[in-house]
Amino acid sequence: MLHARALILTILSIFASVIPIPAAHAEACRHSPAPIIAAGDAVVVAPGMNGLNLRALPAVGTGRVAALNQGYPLTVIGGPSCNGMYTWWRVETPTGVSGWVAGGTWTTYYLIPAVLPPEGEAPPTPFDWTCRMHFDAARCG
Repeated sequence: MLHARALILTILSIFASVIPIPAAHAEACRHSPAPIIAAGDAVVVAPGMNGLNLRALPAVGTGRVAALNQGYPLTVIGGPSCNGMYTWWRVETPTGVSGWVAGGTWTTYYLIPAVLPPEGEAPPTPFDWTCRMHFDAARCG
């Protein structure tokens, strides 16, 4: 019986090591849309987002470090971190202040890439990005 259990564990570990898991799914926060940004990206606070909270920790109930307004430039220095209904990103301001910002909801991204789409093209909505452009069965199925 002990040998059978060891054999099964060995087979499972071999399969686990050869089956690739896409990075987007490995780090996915299942209750929030797929990220449109990643660590290392230059981002800005999305249009219409005034008073976006920069927090000490990746959670709604933690202390507010600052309030950020639309167009404010940031650098993503960490994340994603899943907490509650949000994907959180550790960001740094141009003045060196760092903290955590929620990435957005199913209707609005709070942070968007600093490099905008061509003139006249709107960035995709979180739902379109997650469920239409990069179908994620765990979130949309």
